Amino acid sequence: LHSDLIKCCSFDKLTPYIRVVSGSWDKTLLLWDIETHVATMHLKGHTGRVSACCLSGEPNLCASGSLDNTCRIWDLRSGEAAAVLEGHKAGITTCSLSVYPTHEPLLWTGSRDGELRVWDMRTMQPREVLHAHYDSVLSTSLTQDGRTGASIGLNDDVRIWKAREFGEDDI
Repeated sequence: LHSDLIKCCSFDKLTPYIRVVSGSWDKTLLLWDIETHVATMHLKGHTGRVSACCLSGEPNLCASGSLDNTCRIWDLRSGEAAAVLEGHKAGITTCSLSVYPTHEPLLWTGSRDGELRVWDMRTMQPREVLHAHYDSVLSTSLTQDGRTGASIGLNDDVRIWKAREFGEDDI
């Protein structure tokens, strides 16, 4: 079980069985089987507090963001990090995955430096780096196809982003 504050959780809605992942300030994630209420996997590798996590429709994939400034892509078959995404200059506070496998595999991450990054999950490289907010990005949410996202900043603004042209509309 987690040994510190649990900061985030995400449901896997598209697999035949319902799972949830939780992330903690103990720098780890747990994958839970909802039917048995048992943690089935303990994911370790971050060197800072885990502050964001998300599952996608791909049954063997999880993403997590940490205050160590990295996002890890986890292979849920092995429990190992398949990739470590680097580039944020401050701790990652939010992450959102598009729904696999029906749409283009995109990951959106936001950080304390106000940056929003859109990652291509096939190449594990950033497609775009957006200076989204003047302060921390607190939350992101995506449409199923990952083409449109919303971000909330600590400076009390909500922004809508369109991945095709990466234009913004402030609400």
